[in-house]
Amino acid sequence: MRIFNFFILFSVLVIAGLAVTWFSKTIYNESINQQLAFIEKQSGQHKLRFERDVVQSGLFGFSDRIVVQLSTTDNVTTEPQWVFLLNSECSAIPFYVSCNVRIKGDPEFANVLEEFLPGLTSLSYELVTSVNALTSTINTTFSSQRQHIDATDYQITFKPLVIKGSASLDMTEIQTMVKWQGGSWRTGELFGEVTALSLTSSSSTDKHEFYLGSGEVLLEKFDIGNDEVRYTGTNLSMRTKTTSNGAESYAISQQIGQSSLVVKRENELTVKDISLKVAINGLSDNAMRYLGSSEKPSHFKDADLTSIVNALGEDALTIPVDSLSAQFNGKKISASGELTIAPFSHSDLQQGTFRKGLDGQFRVDIESGVEKVLPELKPMLDAFLSKGYMSIDEKGNVATNLVVNKGKILANGLALPL
Repeated sequence: MRIFNFFILFSVLVIAGLAVTWFSKTIYNESINQQLAFIEKQSGQHKLRFERDVVQSGLFGFSDRIVVQLSTTDNVTTEPQWVFLLNSECSAIPFYVSCNVRIKGDPEFANVLEEFLPGLTSLSYELVTSVNALTSTINTTFSSQRQHIDATDYQITFKPLVIKGSASLDMTEIQTMVKWQGGSWRTGELFGEVTALSLTSSSSTDKHEFYLGSGEVLLEKFDIGNDEVRYTGTNLSMRTKTTSNGAESYAISQQIGQSSLVVKRENELTVKDISLKVAINGLSDNAMRYLGSSEKPSHFKDADLTSIVNALGEDALTIPVDSLSAQFNGKKISASGELTIAPFSHSDLQQGTFRKGLDGQFRVDIESGVEKVLPELKPMLDAFLSKGYMSIDEKGNVATNLVVNKGKILANGLALPL
């Protein structure tokens, strides 16, 4: 009797496991279909199309073949310009499906790629996609190994790259992480090297299906130039954030910073502590349909410039510049202020009435000696000082207060001719 009971229990567990595995594969198929539909929607109608074929290869395994057709025309009857194959070998266990993916381009594309970048088609990489039914997420990881291309006219070294993405099954939440050890290239007199690039982003949709969130790009070092000029920079950072104030109004902020940038030419210039903090507040939901919607590309395709400008100018905008500064060979230039833009239309831009809706104020400070570091600024500084648009103190520091009033600009209280 005990053996019989054990057999029944074992059978129930097996059937339950098979049912849950079948459920996991169903969730996987639905999530892949949703993701393909999302990508096709993002690329614009008829630009990117997919064909999918899933074949059961065993009790816990299956093959997933996706044909990617890329066209550069909106004509649905036109043959796609490029065709790619995504061949996946998948295994399924209860609540989890994992697939190893291989990418294969059509022979024509492979020949073109091999002609311009010989050796890239043999890039060693791993691409894994998985679906977790318990957490309702789809995850993708791409990793590549070091690749060196030594051609007759150029040399390229591509260091290891890792890209990780995670999204909810309905694509309302998306996270991305990129880590690239960098690379180098040289062709003729032109050379370049990038070291340690990373990117992170996280976003989710609101009730209008606008993606709100933040992203950050960090670059440890770059070195680009030729025999005449060379640019070397360290610790470059770019941060972007899109938020909502909960009253059908949105804001996009941008922050850029860099420790140093060295420009080597006849006279070496070192730029340090580069900082830019700026935002756009008051964007309407119509404006966000072009800037933050999951349907953004199709909106741009169907709308003309007039519609885009009218949407951006639907509500009053405020642009605070919290910081705009840098040191040039130890001499600092800085500015800060705020600009407000009254509602405007495309016709206001055409008729020149747009400027009447501009109001704001800015402060500009230029440290003594900048004209020696940046001699191209000296004629402008001399002219502004002679006309009273800028003031100079006993130490030689130059400053001005700019006031924008209905499109007219006052510098140190004097009207600037426009």
